[in-house]
Amino acid sequence: HILEYLLQHGANANSISPTTNETVLIRAVENNKFILCQCLLKYGAKAACFSKKKLSPLMLACQKADLNLATLI
Repeated sequence: HILEYLLQHGANANSISPTTNETVLIRAVENNKFILCQCLLKYGAKAACFSKKKLSPLMLACQKADLNLATLI
């Protein structure tokens, strides 16, 4: 995967988007990207971050009723 390659070579798993002001993990959860979330967490993404609406990744996963994602986080 491209994401894993980038993370292995120094990309920041806790990067914040300048346009949304949200972390990559938040965006991945919002878009139901389980594999991306798994990879980000493996490389140190912090689950203690919040969306623009003040929701954590776990709260977002629960809102979506995504048990697999909620369990991962």
